Amino acid sequence: MVDRLYDNNQKDQENRRMFGPKILENIDDHSETAAGFWMDTLCVPVKNDELRNQAIKQMRTIYQKAHRVLVLDSWVQELDCKANIVEKASRLYLCNWQHRLWTLQEGVLARNLHFQFKDGRQTIEQLHKDNERYQQTSPGFYSSIVGFTLNFVPTFGFTLEYIPGTEDQRDPGMAGLFPLMLNGVMSRTTTRESDETICFATLLDFPSNAFDKLQAAKGEKRMEVFLHTIGSFGQAIIFNDLPRLTTPGFRWEPSSWLGQARSIVRDDLDYNDDTMVLDGGGLAVGFPAIKLGSMGSHLGKTITVISRKKHSLGCRIELKTYEELPHWRADSTYAAILNTEIGKHQKSCEAVIGVLNPKNLESESARLWDTGILEHVARATVECVDENTLMKANDKCGTHLHMQKKMSSEGYNELCTEGCPVVGDWLETDEWLIL
Repeated sequence: MVDRLYDNNQKDQENRRMFGPKILENIDDHSETAAGFWMDTLCVPVKNDELRNQAIKQMRTIYQKAHRVLVLDSWVQELDCKANIVEKASRLYLCNWQHRLWTLQEGVLARNLHFQFKDGRQTIEQLHKDNERYQQTSPGFYSSIVGFTLNFVPTFGFTLEYIPGTEDQRDPGMAGLFPLMLNGVMSRTTTRESDETICFATLLDFPSNAFDKLQAAKGEKRMEVFLHTIGSFGQAIIFNDLPRLTTPGFRWEPSSWLGQARSIVRDDLDYNDDTMVLDGGGLAVGFPAIKLGSMGSHLGKTITVISRKKHSLGCRIELKTYEELPHWRADSTYAAILNTEIGKHQKSCEAVIGVLNPKNLESESARLWDTGILEHVARATVECVDENTLMKANDKCGTHLHMQKKMSSEGYNELCTEGCPVVGDWLETDEWLIL
């Protein structure tokens, strides 16, 4: 199977990939060079954690310096090299190799990637050439589908390439590579959840001391170490729709990036303005916010918000359907941070609901923060309400405000029903620390 990898004296594939090697060794004839073999399932220790960690730490070097990387997938190996390119591209796109996390590094780090078929092997470049010939004889829908699927193997080609020295395509560093990498991992899975950040660290080329610290961390602490090492993120990451960490200071962060139906990088939100993760947790962002009035157990997933200041604000907050209904605390004040102001020209937007300026802050950096602080509670969308709805809500709000003054908070909450409006107004600050 492997003795024919050098039978055609094929030159190393040109590699300008962000995650892969930048300089290739100058070896004219690999067939005359002694070579060892590496197979993850045989060479990575399973029962000895110390040896396993050492092997994993070297994975980047192993795949970058390998003369050839051969992909073995049983489903792909059922096909001959001469099989129809539509069938070959479809199987490569749907096979297990394409959807496992650890195999991503094989694809993006290898200088010369080969796929094993029943009677031989082909490179991704040879497969693209097969498709070019197919397009000439069979133009149309299927030929475009083949090109589309091949571009996903092993992941989006255009997000992995850059040309050193050009003004607009400089080496972006870990913070710049990370959002690009997410496009390649969101549909992948791993059997060990703790491997996720380790594999990411391999792809992003973490410094040795940071890698050691990451491997030593356990549970959610490992994701925290990972976040601090990356250092900065696009501010709109707080509007992600993924399951989140539970650790104070990191509730804005997804607990996993894998197995997602879509990326957190959304075209309709601004991800260009990066911001730093503070020591001890918390992400500094700049967005408009609405302070919310009394939040009680009577509130459901839909909350109507109005202003008592000349009807300057009228909107409906809809909690995301996957969110559990928050336990609104009577002794806390809440706010909604919006990705943009809503009004005449912007009728809806994304939002984060949270506790405004929470007490008993654990982080020293949070205690020193001199503007707004929001403890992440839930995700939501916000949309403007029409004038008729606003008038009815305003009248209802006046009645409930009168009741609230005359009753205890417990009695008021029991009397109120879902749909009762909440008083809210724009906050002056747009500088926030999200915990």
